[in-house]
Amino acid sequence: MRPEARVVPAPLQPAQVANNLEVPMFRKLLPRNVHNVERVVRVLAGLGMISLVFVGPQTPWGALGIIPIVTGLVGSCPLSRLCGAGTCAVKDEA
Repeated sequence: MRPEARVVPAPLQPAQVANNLEVPMFRKLLPRNVHNVERVVRVLAGLGMISLVFVGPQTPWGALGIIPIVTGLVGSCPLSRLCGAGTCAVKDEA
């Protein structure tokens, strides 16, 4: 008797991995509401705040810079969502 051949899936390419991050549940939970320019500004401001932990006043309050970095990388700000504000045009899904 002949053994069954196993089908091995091909490894995911980087573009496929990026597309897998666009899971509908993820986009429902954190809809994109931050414009790309604001995302860059948030990440830079967050890095500046974190640098205050090591340089300057050296207070632990600079660790709050993690918040703008995360919202900038994810592209969604929960506080803006609660307020109903956003700087990114949201596509209406019909």
